[in-house]
Amino acid sequence: MKKIVAFLGENYWNEGEFYHAKPTSAAFLQQVTEDADLLVLAPVTGNTLPANEASSHVHKQNFVAFPYYSSTKNFIVKSLTQKNFLKEFIKKCDFVINNDNHQIFWIRTPSIGAVIFGMRVLKYNKILINHMCADASNTWKDKKYSLIEKIFGFITSRLILAMLKKICSSPYTINLCTGDALEEFSKKANPENTHQFVDIMIKDVVSEINNSEVPLEENKQILNILFVGRIVEDKGIFELINAVAKKPNLFHLTIVGDGPDLAKCKNMIALKKVNNIIFTGQLAHSEISEAYNHSDVTIVPSNNYYEGFPRVIMESWYHGKPVIVSDVGGIKAFVKNETNGLIIDRGSSDSIFNALNRLYSDQELYDRLKAGAFNMKKICTQRYWVSIVREAIKEKVN
Repeated sequence: MKKIVAFLGENYWNEGEFYHAKPTSAAFLQQVTEDADLLVLAPVTGNTLPANEASSHVHKQNFVAFPYYSSTKNFIVKSLTQKNFLKEFIKKCDFVINNDNHQIFWIRTPSIGAVIFGMRVLKYNKILINHMCADASNTWKDKKYSLIEKIFGFITSRLILAMLKKICSSPYTINLCTGDALEEFSKKANPENTHQFVDIMIKDVVSEINNSEVPLEENKQILNILFVGRIVEDKGIFELINAVAKKPNLFHLTIVGDGPDLAKCKNMIALKKVNNIIFTGQLAHSEISEAYNHSDVTIVPSNNYYEGFPRVIMESWYHGKPVIVSDVGGIKAFVKNETNGLIIDRGSSDSIFNALNRLYSDQELYDRLKAGAFNMKKICTQRYWVSIVREAIKEKVN
């Protein structure tokens, strides 16, 4: 395989010989390239964290640091207020792109830095893999933004979408779309070079699955619910807590992860005076596997406008557990209502509660969803999606 040069939108920090990041994008690509031919490009922050809190580790020989920006808004503000920020950013893009004639380029969009890098790649008619992992079209609608921010966000989103259409439509582009909404967007521009894709990190190791977990029918007193993700309002965490608190004797919720709203969630639980919700913080991959094994159902109650297809869903299926998922983003690419999961209304605590109550009281439904989850396992491993990427590259290069 040719060398892959990947511009990743997430921020890295440096410690000694390595650059580190919390997201797993580079770690997945290291599997695609077998860690031999991968060059990672990413903005670098001056803030550092312990290396053991990172999921991706890239040696400095395989890394190119780009100017730091914290968000799309921050990138645009810097471009407007710092004299040479955008000029130097583009100059660095062109230098990397033209440094080797035998490269395949990878971008993770809709990160604005990745979108601009992708546009520069296509300027030189080189092969580009466009991993579309989130929807940029409606993020401005989020209620957390002020009117001025919504106007700014709307204009910015239209600009990014216009560039993404050009990227998607190019004959040099391979579009890897996470979720059905992004796949539909890409297929309108380039159906021949559009593929469904999830950069999941689960390795297919049989021992990871504990087949001796107590089935729901033998533990009818409690429904064990699992949430894995960032603890932030737009992930539906507050609606979830409200729903679970309604039946503290029947529902037990484990929340895995960390985030800016963790303290607020804990205060909310303290006010409700319930003891059926626990927080584990961030867990290692092996520990998360155990969390899935000891759950009955995984819930993804997001209420945002940017979801592609949350990897948590496939992690749950891999462990044979059904999911409850909000009707957001591209979840319908794989989630089939009442077959391998339940699809609920966005931002509705009542909808969450009703779904949980159904699973608790309807054994036939639970058994059907669990069987459906088991049937999805074959597409829920890193090996499966690495093979999809390699095959797509092979078709394009040949």
